Formats: sequence, C-alpha cells, structure tokens
Amino acid sequence: MRKISLFFLIFLLSTIFSFAEKFEYKYIAGTKYRILSEVDENVFMNGIFSHNAKMLNKISVEVLEAENGSGLMSGILEMSEKITGIYSTYEIAEKYESIFRQDRLGYTTVDKKYFIPMTRNIPAFPDHPLSPGDKWSGKGEEVHDFRKGFNILNPYAFPVSVDYQYLGKDETGLYDLISIKYSVDHETNFPRINNLNYYHLKRITGSTDQIMKWDNKRGRAHSYNEEFIFVFELLSGETIKFTGIAKAEVIEAEELDKDKIAGEVEKSIKDSGIEDVYVEKTDEGVKITIEDIQFLPDSTQLASREDEKLSKIIEILRNSPNHDLLIIGHTALAGTTEGRKALSTQRAKAVAERILAAGARTERQIMIQGKGADEPVATNETEEGKKKNRRVEIIILEN
Repeated sequence: MRKISLFFLIFLLSTIFSFAEKFEYKYIAGTKYRILSEVDENVFMNGIFSHNAKMLNKISVEVLEAENGSGLMSGILEMSEKITGIYSTYEIAEKYESIFRQDRLGYTTVDKKYFIPMTRNIPAFPDHPLSPGDKWSGKGEEVHDFRKGFNILNPYAFPVSVDYQYLGKDETGLYDLISIKYSVDHETNFPRINNLNYYHLKRITGSTDQIMKWDNKRGRAHSYNEEFIFVFELLSGETIKFTGIAKAEVIEAEELDKDKIAGEVEKSIKDSGIEDVYVEKTDEGVKITIEDIQFLPDSTQLASREDEKLSKIIEILRNSPNHDLLIIGHTALAGTTEGRKALSTQRAKAVAERILAAGARTERQIMIQGKGADEPVATNETEEGKKKNRRVEIIILEN
C-alpha cells in the first residue's frame, strides 16, 4: 500500500511540475528584431470628447552584447501619428534612441537621460517555475516625455506596482499567456514655472490591463493586447483623459543586403531611363533620392512627368516588399519655417499615397517626415542648388 501511495505521490508531483514553466529573457549578441505597436486613443478635455488619435510606433532592437544572462541592448523608437487623406499615412512625431541593459528576469538598467524604454521592468519574472494560475507582483516604472506639454526637459519617470498572473498556454500551445495589470496614482513633483503655474501637472491617475503572449523559446514577448485609461489633473482643476486600446507584435528583422538592393535599384533606374534619381547606402538602409521633384503650382499633386517617374520607382520597390519605407520631403529655402515644414510633409505624403495606391506597401509599412529646408544638400543661392534641395527621399529601411 505504501509503495502504491509513494508511486502515486511521485506521479502527482511530476505531473504538477511538468506544467510549470520558468520564464527568462534570453539574449544572443547580434540578434535584431522590431516591435510594431498600434494605439487607438480617445482624448477628453474636462470630460468632453476632444479627438481621436491613431498612432504607430516602431521600435528597432539589437542585442549588442550578451553575458552572464543579461543583454546590452540598443533601441530606436519612432513614434508616428496617422494623418488622413486619400490614403492614410503615418507621420513621424518623435524619434528616440537608447542604450540599456536588461537581465534574465527582466530588470532594466538605463541612464536617466534616455526616454526609452518607456515601460521598465515589465514584465519581470520570479526566479522559480510558474504553473497556470500562479500570481506574483513587482515594481515597474513608466517614463514620459513632457517637454512639449509641460516644458519638462528631462525624461519623467514614476513607479508603478504591477500584478501578474500566469494564465497558461495560448490556443496554439506555442506561447504563454500572462496577465499584466497596474494602476497609477502619482503626485508629480514638477518644478513650477512662473508663467505656466496654471497649467502645472498636479497628478497622474489611471490603469492598464494587458494580456501578453510570451515566447519562452526565444525569451521575449511575442505580442500583447492592452486597454488603458489615464487622467492628467492640472493645478487649475482641469483634466485631460486618455482612453484606448493598444496592440503590439514582435517582428523578426529581415536582413537587408544593402549592396545587392542598391545595385539592383541603381541598375533598374539606369535601364528605365529615369532622370534626377540617385541611389546610396546609408545607416538606415538604401536611399532613393528624387531631385527637383515637380508638383502642380501651389499644389501637392504630382506633375504628370513626375508621376510617370514615380510609377517606375514603385515597380522597383516591389522587389523588396518586406522592408518598410521612410519617405522624407525637403524644400529649398523659401517662405517661412512653418510653411516649408508643412509643404515638405505634404509632398512626402503625396509620394506615400501614390505608393499605397499602387499596392506596393501597406499603411503600416510607410512613415513620412517633412524636414523643410533643414537639411540642404546644396546652396540655396543658385537655381541649380535649389533644384537639388527640392527633393523627396525614399529609404528602404534596414530594420
């Protein structure tokens, strides 16, 4: 009888532990991947609906070093907001870069000067196996950029207490589901600026409820879905409320063979007889520059000969369909700074819409940026120089 009971106990314990998982981050030097995040947010001012914002955030991550279970990481975050038109496109609003270290349990060490990662130590795991239903808690941190809204020049970080629960495998059996919840009730410590006292941010409250799919084989997140609500209370008594949903997925970075792509693009341009178009390799990828791009007078509509030129370039872009595009508009030095910025953005958008209309990329694969006359490649003192500065750049992105 004792032998049977002992056998049953051993069987029971082995069954229990066979369902337990130990979660850790895994790092391999040289690994590259992207995190693609989409946010659909409603904004309320003093309880009254103000506007809806749709944002696309792309984070490029590279593991620079891996040692003793931790990884030294580089990250680049491009935050963009959707602007509507014939086709919707995403315009880059902010770009951040960072170097940080993360250990095998998910705890991050990063210099205070960096804005990213914007959530830190989330998720973080206990140093023991977990079974479905197990709960644990941890201390995380949110980091915000309040330079524009509240003239706070440095990254603003505040702590959050996080509650976790391991929910078991997803329907595919490949990924582990983790519930991540936290609430915020934070009194700010902003220094008050004389002429901004009335708009001083007094308190941040809110909560987030997220279900994450964890890829334990690779040792990193696979994707997540999230609901959130945050309220900013000003010293004046006014409130700004943000509610919405967010989702993200990790995409394996496809290596861009710059030499091969640049060579193929250059040959195609030459064979097609396209004029005033040049190709070069950059840190970001392969850049196609269309010089002296012509639009109808006082318009963002492409002139007919430019549309024909762009049609040929679009056919070239179809050869690398899995790589995202960054389209940057530039102007010569004429008019106001604001006017040049707006015009360059509109013209980048016109090129993006033409690519979207042709089906050569999806909305999520294109971001645009207008730089006005901030990055001239020639003098603006001559007509020839101005022609070179009036350009649109299409960058086939590395990652």
